[in-house]
Amino acid sequence: MGSGKWFFLAGMGAGAFLALRMNERQIEGIKSFTSRISQSENLNEARRIAEDKVTDTLRQQGSNLVDRLADRLKEQINSIDLNNFAKPDSSVSSATDSSTTSTMKGDASTDKDGHVIIDGKIVS
Repeated sequence: MGSGKWFFLAGMGAGAFLALRMNERQIEGIKSFTSRISQSENLNEARRIAEDKVTDTLRQQGSNLVDRLADRLKEQINSIDLNNFAKPDSSVSSATDSSTTSTMKGDASTDKDGHVIIDGKIVS
């Protein structure tokens, strides 16, 4: 179990222990205090400022990321040698040397590896 889970469980245990030992008046006092804090104008303003900053940062960083990806893609496209792209390579087998051959629908045949092909699918 990760350390975060242990801290969470310890916090839950401490909260349960304290809640069981407190009387109703103390619990209501804590509830009203947390309610005042959560509805505080200062907290709401800080939340709005943080949200605006995060949104602006994400927009800027997203734009930078898209620009970097586009530049990298352009570099890769420009680095492809189209003259060698269409030439057959001796290390790559041609379509006639393929270990699986296609057949016309309804035909059954075997390829050079001994696989039985029916309707273009290897069955054994």
